[in-house]
Amino acid sequence: MEDEQPPTHSVECFSGIVRIYGEHEPGTCGQLNNIGFERKHSTGEMTGYGGIASQLAKHEGQAVDVLVEVQPADLHDRKVIELEEWVPTGDGMLRYVQGRLMGDIMKELWPHIHHLVDEYFNIDHEQVGKRWPKGVRWIACYAVTGGSEGWYVHIDAIFDGQRKMMFLGKTFMGMVHARKIADRCADLLGS
Repeated sequence: MEDEQPPTHSVECFSGIVRIYGEHEPGTCGQLNNIGFERKHSTGEMTGYGGIASQLAKHEGQAVDVLVEVQPADLHDRKVIELEEWVPTGDGMLRYVQGRLMGDIMKELWPHIHHLVDEYFNIDHEQVGKRWPKGVRWIACYAVTGGSEGWYVHIDAIFDGQRKMMFLGKTFMGMVHARKIADRCADLLGS
């Protein structure tokens, strides 16, 4: 019996948004090889790349529109920026020490987003010199339309029924670009 090879599908067969992690030449999307996972949603449908593989199989041989979002290789293998300081206790556990200084977080975040920022991206004025808050449950990274001009990028910490703005950015390049900045921050901050 011959070894069965996983199918290779061009992303041009899939209708939807595909994130491809890795280095690709500009304007190319490469191939998606063996991208299925054995994860299933409660509805029984495959999720994530497994769902993409399932859709590719349905559309094999057909031309369908596709939108491909190519991400830098470091996104796939990246280390999420640490927001808190923890130390080993000696018994295999970790103990919370404190939140990291906002300035240190910004120094680590900035090299990954500076090429996207056309106006500004700063620590919120109320957070300058402070530490990342303890007990943050969620990090919200989102874009909004400005009141008089431009588009804003908000990075908020949500905890104990509170929402605190941690970073604020502004762009004049449109809502899609503001969302791109917010998405990149979400990836890097583990949102």
